[in-house]
Amino acid sequence: MALPAVILAVFLATPTQAAPRKGEVPQATQERRAQVERFLGVIDLPVPLERWRSLGPAAVPLLESVLADGSALPSRRAGAVVGLAAIGGPSARARVLAVAASREELLAVRVTAIRASPLLTGTRELLLSLRPLMQESQPPGVRAAAAEVLAKAVPEKACPTVRGQAEREAPESLYLARALSLCAEALPPGK
Repeated sequence: MALPAVILAVFLATPTQAAPRKGEVPQATQERRAQVERFLGVIDLPVPLERWRSLGPAAVPLLESVLADGSALPSRRAGAVVGLAAIGGPSARARVLAVAASREELLAVRVTAIRASPLLTGTRELLLSLRPLMQESQPPGVRAAAAEVLAKAVPEKACPTVRGQAEREAPESLYLARALSLCAEALPPGK
């Protein structure tokens, strides 16, 4: 058999995946969408970050569309925030930080974005993003979440500010008790 005939025979015997028809979603995309839907539907235990990361950057547009859907359940939108933070990337980072700062966002989704912020930012950006939320945001749950994240992620830089915020808001600062406790563990008073 001539060499070109052998190459042709091998090529014809190799299975190929047909290109999707117009309007048809590729199989890999359908599988990824199904996996995203399964992860967003989990209610008993959080989906481990490694599982979200295994979806890869191609899942980011799917998660962004869930997050942008104002009619979606808050638990699904919060799950999308976690997925975006786990996968990371510039688009995911911008989206999660925007949700954390949004005064119009639902509290559960916003607090999830605040808690996910350390996965996407360095110390400097985390301080720049969350310090104003701790000092100026309403409702108190947003301030508490920002204070807790800062106290846990960067105690040496954030705890003096957390303590100062608690003093300014006393006696209403009970919501900062968890952040103050984290600061006491990381940096005893006077440091």
